[in-house]
Amino acid sequence: MERKILYLTNIPAPYTVEFFNLLGERYKLTVLFEYDTVPEREKNWFCKTGEKYTAVILPDNILKRIRKVIYYLRTAIGPIIIGNYSSAVGILAIMYLKIARRRFYIHADGGEIQKENVLKKKIKRFLISSADWYFSPGKITDEYFRFYGNANSKILRYPFTSVNQKDVLPSCIPLWLKREKRRDMYNFAEDYIGIFVGSITNDKGIDVLLKAAANLNGNIGIHIFGGDITSEYEDKINKLEITNVTFHGFVNPDKILQFIRYADVMVFPTRHDVWGLVVNEALSQGVPVVTTDACIAGKELIDNGENGYIVQSENYMELARRVNQICSSDSMAEEMSQKCIERIKDYTLQSMAAIYGDLIEKCELEIERAL
Repeated sequence: MERKILYLTNIPAPYTVEFFNLLGERYKLTVLFEYDTVPEREKNWFCKTGEKYTAVILPDNILKRIRKVIYYLRTAIGPIIIGNYSSAVGILAIMYLKIARRRFYIHADGGEIQKENVLKKKIKRFLISSADWYFSPGKITDEYFRFYGNANSKILRYPFTSVNQKDVLPSCIPLWLKREKRRDMYNFAEDYIGIFVGSITNDKGIDVLLKAAANLNGNIGIHIFGGDITSEYEDKINKLEITNVTFHGFVNPDKILQFIRYADVMVFPTRHDVWGLVVNEALSQGVPVVTTDACIAGKELIDNGENGYIVQSENYMELARRVNQICSSDSMAEEMSQKCIERIKDYTLQSMAAIYGDLIEKCELEIERAL
């Protein structure tokens, strides 16, 4: 008999919808989404329907929302996975499951132990330790769950990604071909291209990126995708007399890999990221990454000097130095490019769904045998 799964999460991001479609091929999956959009994202970024699972958008009305969540939890037959465990809906779900003495999983896309006050730490431990299993994408999040969770529960490791298997390049693109393609397709004239993809905010380190751009070699251009330039960043560009930065606005997710694959380096100077999927996306296209020690994906997937570099957050001079270094040697850049693909080849949505399903099956079979 087909196993039923109930999954609670926040928004229908394109990569989560694709993951749920793949998981829905194996199980009868119902996903409760807290919201259909969020203000900080372009509306056409979201996917609102699932082809192979049941998608439920929770109502805005708080009482209706609570009743709907409780109804689905109360009537759930099979595994329950909480992916939004820090939100009001997630906290409500955990409290209900705790009182009802129901087994459940907590899923994290990433997480790192932070400095916080005693009360917040106690609340997080109370909630997170209620779970029976934890889905973690890497060793840093393993430590997070060991710190906040139940030491006797199991940590289940899965490869977190947004990249479809068909989009991972089989081998790196020669640099001469990259230059030819980006000139013909996008009219990018610089000899070397650094690309940034993400929201246009200080949290992502755009101001740091602009200061780094002012210290790059003259033949390197920075192309920024994710939103329109703000007056704040226009002022910084004018003040620093920067001429090598171009803002391209929002680009649909299904097109962004086309821009990434013809870049020489991904530059991601984030101040905080619980993961940072652009790292996966860049590596899948054979593009070395320079990111910060505040990016968990970087710390999990980047080996310094092999497929990119990790620099200290806020250090724009070191950021510029590493970008210059990658762009100064074609032979080194091509070697790093191939290592990028080797590092990420198992991080596909297909692998993610397969491993995720196998882990659920293993845990549920252990329970059934114990009964």
